Amino acid sequence: MAELIADTDLAPVTVLGHDWGSAVAYGLAMMTPDLVSRLIVVNGVHLAPFQRALAAGGAQSGGLAIHPLPAPRRLEDILAEDDFARLRGMFSTDMDFSWFTPEKRRAYGHEWDRPGRLRGMINWYRASPLRVATPRPAHHRPARLAPRAASRAAAASA
Repeated sequence: MAELIADTDLAPVTVLGHDWGSAVAYGLAMMTPDLVSRLIVVNGVHLAPFQRALAAGGAQSGGLAIHPLPAPRRLEDILAEDDFARLRGMFSTDMDFSWFTPEKRRAYGHEWDRPGRLRGMINWYRASPLRVATPRPAHHRPARLAPRAASRAAAASA
């Protein structure tokens, strides 16, 4: 995205990120602020609270899209197997999928099967700056010193 914006010689630009694309948009704005004049996020989460929820083992941590992705060709093959069964499964988990009629399934399969389409979808996730921390066990709590004890400890080590 940064190269595309730089090549157009129009920077800074307004960037709109939608859904998982918002992670890409946030990353672009944070890493190359000179290229972004405004950031608009639609139906996306802020990365910091989302990271905290993932690190705590939240429900979001089960999705394929947030885990490290296999090599591009391998992942395309995996998602295309059995008429895109895994890809359909990702979209249908925990949601009403009754709208996905046999006709729509064929239409989606046709689009996903076109050269470069599946790779383009996958590359949006690859471009995300989001890196998932390993969830901590529920019983793990970092030790904290009371304020007075902390200041005594700091003074003793000085």
